[in-house]
Amino acid sequence: MPWLLGSLPRRPGEQFHSVQTRRIWTILGPVQLRRCYFRGPNGGRFPLDEWLGLHRLYTPAVAQLMCWTGAMESSFEHASETLRRCAGLATPGRQIQRVVNDCGPGAARWMDQRPAPRRLVPVEVLNIQTALTGIPARPEELQNIKGRQPDGSAKTRPIKVGCVFTQTLNAQGHPDRCPRPPPLTCPDFETRLTLACVCAQKPPPSRKTLGLGSQDPLPNPR
Repeated sequence: MPWLLGSLPRRPGEQFHSVQTRRIWTILGPVQLRRCYFRGPNGGRFPLDEWLGLHRLYTPAVAQLMCWTGAMESSFEHASETLRRCAGLATPGRQIQRVVNDCGPGAARWMDQRPAPRRLVPVEVLNIQTALTGIPARPEELQNIKGRQPDGSAKTRPIKVGCVFTQTLNAQGHPDRCPRPPPLTCPDFETRLTLACVCAQKPPPSRKTLGLGSQDPLPNPR
């Protein structure tokens, strides 16, 4: 690899330290990579790792697959199984979770900053739904939460789950869910946060907006 890339530029004050070997994962499988380690005033680094865009032990293509399966599957273990069957990559679920957590903030910034698509024709129905449910939590996270146990304690933490999707009218005049874009789901602790997610996504104009909530009435976000 160094013979193919040539000499990588050094930063001011850096000195060569050693050559180290690392096993990385590509979409074709694992490979052994020998690269130079440099030390400078701001610490040590591997210029080849930076040039290749490695994320932990993975190339950018593998990291993208890990994020995609982690977002599409119901659990990180299922994502690991999907990668094994479809791409031949033996990646543990915990590694997928770490990569998703690393890339999550960047994906959130991209969603917040991306331009909203312009839609000249309004959709028939914009459907916003919320539901109150409970998720298991650790004892330290359940302090001061009122529950249904005989002693008043709780085994789950209440959250509000929101789902946003658009609907059109079919030939019979009945509403059908639009196949694209997919529904926007956001688990939040308050309905206000769900509405904030909807407004941040700049929902398309609609002729009718429906809001359904499990307890509190859902106000019109527009």
